[in-house]
Amino acid sequence: MLTKYASTLGDIDKPGLVTMQKAQDGSRYGIRETVKELSKNFLEDILFDRIFFRDAITENSDIDSLCKAVKDIFSGGKEKEILDKDAILIFSQRIPRLGQRLSRVLKSQVYTSPFASIEEQRDIFPLLDKMAEAEKEFFEDKTNNLVNWTEDTIKESFTKYGFAIDMQNTVCKENRRLTENEIDRWFNDKVPYGKKIGDALGEDRTKKIAADLKKVASKKIFSWQYENAFFSVKKI
Repeated sequence: MLTKYASTLGDIDKPGLVTMQKAQDGSRYGIRETVKELSKNFLEDILFDRIFFRDAITENSDIDSLCKAVKDIFSGGKEKEILDKDAILIFSQRIPRLGQRLSRVLKSQVYTSPFASIEEQRDIFPLLDKMAEAEKEFFEDKTNNLVNWTEDTIKESFTKYGFAIDMQNTVCKENRRLTENEIDRWFNDKVPYGKKIGDALGEDRTKKIAADLKKVASKKIFSWQYENAFFSVKKI
């Protein structure tokens, strides 16, 4: 989509697009290497004033690694300067705790008419309440590095590294088609989320809910809601 949009712009306004490269030390956040790759499409001595990226963080430890990578490209050091002195990094990040809860989708979009009768709702709703409790425990688990961070964690870390950072949260809504592969992955008892749900509901009930979701998903596009945090980072 971004490539298609960029193709409609003139040469001066057209952004450069490139996938995040690995750093020389092997880390995922080779921002300097990414900008070098990007600069191949421009004049050799160009300085960038804006860099955009999204969803670079998947677990808590990624936050510190990202901050170090950003500090590296701002500090310059022995490396050639790649950013303008007033450059700003702008990125968006989905926050796991603020994502769409599957139990809510099931209650409001699967076990409803015409897909479920009043009797079925009476039987299944207590299970979905139990599922909602399991989800709450999962996403509030302070020992789970996949979920034990928020937008405030990101802001605090960048501030600690000496950056000025602004943040804004936005509720995002989209129409989404769910695939069987996605549903199988969510309810897989070999992954932390699936195990948590399976332990709460039991194997047979979990399989039934997954099967019901697949059946409805083959006929329906779902309303999906999650929260994104948007950040702008600059050197003080």
